[in-house]
Amino acid sequence: MATSGCAINEVTNISVGEFKNSLAEYTSSEDITEVIDELWNKSDIIPTIKVHRRKTDFFYYTCCTPESTTAIIRYLSTRTDLGDDELLFTMTKPAINQAFRYYNDKLGFGKIDSHRKFHPHGLRKFFATQLTLAGVHNEDIDRLLGHKVKSVLSKYSYANKNIKSQRSIHVVLGCDYHFKIYNRPFKFTAEAYYKKLDNLIPYNV
Repeated sequence: MATSGCAINEVTNISVGEFKNSLAEYTSSEDITEVIDELWNKSDIIPTIKVHRRKTDFFYYTCCTPESTTAIIRYLSTRTDLGDDELLFTMTKPAINQAFRYYNDKLGFGKIDSHRKFHPHGLRKFFATQLTLAGVHNEDIDRLLGHKVKSVLSKYSYANKNIKSQRSIHVVLGCDYHFKIYNRPFKFTAEAYYKKLDNLIPYNV
């Protein structure tokens, strides 16, 4: 969820076949066991997953990191029920929520009002925030989250309050020198410009 932006309802409904199809760029095999064997030692796989956003009945595409993909492949290798219609993850939504509650309390994260700080939806917000900080356009983030309304984005991404404001110092020096040569007036003008930048926030376009 942190690397794909998927909500818990989408994660628990992705099928083995949908995950296999997301790997079409890396393998042409139609057999998931062959896919696992073929991609087992590859560490640069970024699948393109077609997801059904059930809340809005909207289909969208997202992806996940190579590390997540490797973990999923390792996990699938332990299973025997790998039909295309089988769920990619066997944990149910209540079980996932329970796991988050357990680790929130075990690690002492506490609560905000009556809600635990560590929860599944927080990973989706983390995903949106990281894209915002990386300079990704709002409309593209909306698409990756499966949103139809752009105004929803502000509820998911947060400003990084630890970033200092960008600043710069400008120094400009100039002088004019008037003189005569052969009784004709001349003027010599010189300028120097210096700019110091600090607290820059770089991003890729």
